[in-house]
Amino acid sequence: MSTGASEGPRAVDERRHDDGVDVFTFLAGTPGATFGLHVDVVTLPALGTAWYWAAVIEEGRPLVTLLETETPLPRRDHDLELRTSGLWADHVCETPLVHWSLGLEAFAVGLDDPTGAWGDFRGDRVPLGFDLEWEHDDGGYSAAPGHDVFWSLVTGEVLVGREAYDLTAHGWRGHRWGGAVPWTGPGATIAAVVDGEPVHAGDGVAGVASDTTGVRWRPGAGLDSLDGVVHRGEPLPVEVIGWSPVRVPNDGFDLRIARAFCRFGDRGNGWIELVGV
Repeated sequence: MSTGASEGPRAVDERRHDDGVDVFTFLAGTPGATFGLHVDVVTLPALGTAWYWAAVIEEGRPLVTLLETETPLPRRDHDLELRTSGLWADHVCETPLVHWSLGLEAFAVGLDDPTGAWGDFRGDRVPLGFDLEWEHDDGGYSAAPGHDVFWSLVTGEVLVGREAYDLTAHGWRGHRWGGAVPWTGPGATIAAVVDGEPVHAGDGVAGVASDTTGVRWRPGAGLDSLDGVVHRGEPLPVEVIGWSPVRVPNDGFDLRIARAFCRFGDRGNGWIELVGV
């Protein structure tokens, strides 16, 4: 794993910042890559709103996804509780740089065709709930200015419809802040475990050479844009377990994003994010 910048994360930066956009990202995946989930909380103080994007991918089942883009901002800078008529989601920094807990009670949408998330989001109504912990054992690192990364153990319970899952998974947590929009494109990022070691690399990650770890893809080609992954100069087999797409709404700014939960043969598994598909 590349540490990128020499200065590590600071406890004060675990909070929201008032001078731009904050993006909090939580990823998890079981070792066998049969079950994965992600959560994103985006705060936009200039607009007075927050976004919430979450998805569960289970091998052989439809995508279960949720997007709320008109959520009022949390009331305090250290608070990441989001409430609307159909959403309760809380994200608590229990111990800075060490431990976060996440809760969710909401209704999501089940999509047989994940690209429906780029359209009208029509699908089956599915109750979705989380009671999860992200715990870090290495203190994390600064991938770039305004971008902290933490590798985690993820444990807890996930409720999807009438089914309950006791989750123990490897995870990743990221926090980016500053700027005016949460994503710019095109770009690709990988957050994975390969040969038992964490890997995080992609556009905008300082200190990561393109021939060390990278994603081969073709911007603008939709979900077929993912051609493969190269790790330490060696191509990895990529099996996409499921896609989680989203369209980022903003005034004059429309960007398609897709996350793929992947298995890399018997070498590992993880998440690949494509911005500008």
